[in-house]
Amino acid sequence: MVLFTGNDTLDAILNTKMSFAEQRGIRCATEVTCAKLPLAQADISVLMGNLLDNACEAAERASEKKISVKIIRQGNYVSICVENTVEAPVLAENPILKTTKADKSVHGLGTKNIRKIVEKYSGMMEYREYGNMFLCDILIPFDTRYDG
Repeated sequence: MVLFTGNDTLDAILNTKMSFAEQRGIRCATEVTCAKLPLAQADISVLMGNLLDNACEAAERASEKKISVKIIRQGNYVSICVENTVEAPVLAENPILKTTKADKSVHGLGTKNIRKIVEKYSGMMEYREYGNMFLCDILIPFDTRYDG
């Protein structure tokens, strides 16, 4: 699968990360109807890279391996929703998503970076679970202007 959304940075991240996931037996689905994102290119890279790395890592451990990315316009917002299968529920025991890896000094930065970027653009985010699916739902307003 090769995606052409019209946003070179988004294309690079999605194509690289989804190819990585598919090589690990993870089924991937994407729906991108809004590629003009109100974010700096570097922030798109960090945000999407971390979201997809986390999704891939979790889906790889699940019996059903699946990731879905949806980037669509919702009124004056861009909605970025990344879903993945999980082996077991996560939020009940780890609501702030602290890393479970041994070396905490080099792990656990992804979720902090995601939150930092969403806050930088006055966005909103929520983690949810249903069944064996975990999702990160982000809304970022289009009228956001970031000056550096």
